[in-house]
Amino acid sequence: VKEGRGEAEVIVRFGDAGAEYLTKKGMKRLLKRCVYVAVKMLGGNAEESNAAEGFLREAAKTMRKEVEAALRRSASGKDAVSAAAKTLLAQIHFRVSRELLRKTDITMLEWSRKNWRQKIETVHRLEKLGERDAQETLKVILREEKDERVLAEAANALVRIAGMKGLAFVRRLGMSRLVRQLPDRYALLMAQGAELLDAGQYSEALQQFREVLKELPEDFSANYWAGLTCLYMKRYMSAVKYFRAALKAKPNNYLVHYNIACAYALLGLKEEALQHLEKAVENGYDDADHMSTDEDLRSLRDDERFKRLLNKLRAQQGEKR
Repeated sequence: VKEGRGEAEVIVRFGDAGAEYLTKKGMKRLLKRCVYVAVKMLGGNAEESNAAEGFLREAAKTMRKEVEAALRRSASGKDAVSAAAKTLLAQIHFRVSRELLRKTDITMLEWSRKNWRQKIETVHRLEKLGERDAQETLKVILREEKDERVLAEAANALVRIAGMKGLAFVRRLGMSRLVRQLPDRYALLMAQGAELLDAGQYSEALQQFREVLKELPEDFSANYWAGLTCLYMKRYMSAVKYFRAALKAKPNNYLVHYNIACAYALLGLKEEALQHLEKAVENGYDDADHMSTDEDLRSLRDDERFKRLLNKLRAQQGEKR
C-alpha cells in the first residue's frame, strides 16, 4: 500500500481503517480505485459486505461525490449489489451513521416517495430515538426539503437537539421564522444579561451577551444589547462594532440607528452620527424631547442638520396630536 501497488480488494477488507489510512497518506487515486471495488464487494458475504460498507462510509468523509456517484451507478440493477448500493447511497447522502441506524432503524431509502405526514413522522423518530446522532441527517433535510411543514418540524427538532448551534444553522439557511421556541441556554443567557445590565453590572452583563455571540455571532438581540452595554461602559468603538453587526441583521431598526448615532457622537464623528440619526427618524424614531436633551448627542446640538431633524420630529408630533 505504501508503494501504491496494494491490491484494492485487500485494502477494502480493512474497512474504515483502510480508507482512513489512504486518506491520511494522501493516496487519492488508490482510494478512488478502492471505492469502486468496495461497491462491488457490497454483495458478498456478511464480513466482506460489512468491511466494504465501513470503507465507503469513511471514504465519503473526504470524497462524498465520488462515493455517491459510484453507488448510484451500481444501484440501478436488481441484484444484491444494487440493493445494498441503493440503501447505502441513501444513508451516506443523508448522513445516517451506523449508530443512528442502530438506534432508529431509519435508512432514509424511501424519503423522496413519502408524503409530508410520513416525513414529519420520520423527523420525530429521528429526534426521539436518534437524539444528537440525528443532527447531520436533520441538516440534510433542512438543506434539501421543499415542504415548509416538514422544514418547520426539522428546524425545531434540530434546535431542541443541538441548542444554540442548531439555531445558528437554521438561521444561516434563512429559516428563523420556522423556530417556535428558542433554546433554553439562549433564553437564560439573554435574561441574565438583561438583569445584570439593569443592576449596573455592565462587565458581567457583557459577558453573558458575548457567550451568546460565541455560537450566534449574527444574533440581532445579543449584538444590540452588547452594544448598549458598551455604550454605558463608555467603550464607544466596541459599541459601534456591535451595533453595526445588529444592523446587518435588521438594517431598518431605528433603536440601533439611534444608539449607534450616540456612540459616533461621543467619538466626535459628527457626520456618521447625523447619518444614523436621520435613518433612525426615517425608520420610526419619534421622541423629539429625548433627542433634544440626550447628553450623548450634545456635540450635535449646534449643527444645522440636527436642528432641522429635531424640528421635523416636532412637526410630526404636532400632526399626530
